[in-house]
Amino acid sequence: MSENTNYKSKEKRLEEKERVEADAERSYAVAKMKKAHKLIEDVEKLRKHSALQSICERVDNHIQNVMSLGGVMHKSEDETPPTQGTVFGEAIESIIRIYNSIRYDIQKTLEMKDEDLERLFPKLQIKTTSDHLAVVGLLNMSDQLLDMRIYCERMLA
Repeated sequence: MSENTNYKSKEKRLEEKERVEADAERSYAVAKMKKAHKLIEDVEKLRKHSALQSICERVDNHIQNVMSLGGVMHKSEDETPPTQGTVFGEAIESIIRIYNSIRYDIQKTLEMKDEDLERLFPKLQIKTTSDHLAVVGLLNMSDQLLDMRIYCERMLA
């Protein structure tokens, strides 16, 4: 009877050994996959790094332009609404084109869906029916551009 018990315990040990080896192989395979995914993520991050830095620089430059235009408009004695065809109207249109270009770059670089971009950075409109509304719109744009910069910096980290 002791021979039969030894045989069963030997058999159990072999089964346990096979189970442990199989678990070890699975764990090793999972570790290799995680390492491969990490390498892919690092390459993707590196690929986007220079694009994000460029976006940050564009945002900084555009914030300066937006704030300058807002300041000049605020100090201006001209009561003419900044509509299309006026000096301020044309400047605002240029500001809006660049703003839309920056939004597009962020969306493409970070591979965002339209809904995600809209949720994070709702598209702004600048009302040109009066100088005051236009200046407020420019301030709002400046705030959102700063948020965009902060978001891109977070992606760089």
